[in-house]
Amino acid sequence: MPKYGGKEGYKALERGVREFRKWGIGLIMLSQVISDFRETVRAVISSEAQLRTKYEKDIARIEKKYGAEFAKTLPRLEIGTALVQNPEYNDGRPWFVKFRPLLHNTSRIPEKELQKYKEYTNRLSVIDEETKKLKSKGVDTYDIELEVKLAREKVKQTQFRMAETYIESLENRIKKLKGE
Repeated sequence: MPKYGGKEGYKALERGVREFRKWGIGLIMLSQVISDFRETVRAVISSEAQLRTKYEKDIARIEKKYGAEFAKTLPRLEIGTALVQNPEYNDGRPWFVKFRPLLHNTSRIPEKELQKYKEYTNRLSVIDEETKKLKSKGVDTYDIELEVKLAREKVKQTQFRMAETYIESLENRIKKLKGE
């Protein structure tokens, strides 16, 4: 905190914690050790997550707060596992949460893929309109509606070759039904 305003930085943090709470805004604060936060900030913490540590003061604090079995477990936790506690959940008893890395690609979707997605979505919208017209004329469109759902699923899954196959088949069937 000295780099960020010294005493004034602490005051701003304390004021923020108190004021934001009034408006239902929570803060997520991270630190190597909880003692980095002054007592006034620690007093308003509702949810607490403690990752693996060998820092004796943190282990002693956990033992005092939750018991010896949690304190013994803390230094042996797997990477990515945390002891989590919130007084309004699990009757206030702490529990363990294993955080995992993301399983999806967080990079931007390529422009080419976005264009295909838009194209197929537009073509399926046209097919929907044509299907409604045929249905209003008394034509049984159940099979077409089913195939549209399948095509939409393939588009969502970015399985564009399969989507293209379904869409071409649908467009041809609608042309035949319309007499074109």
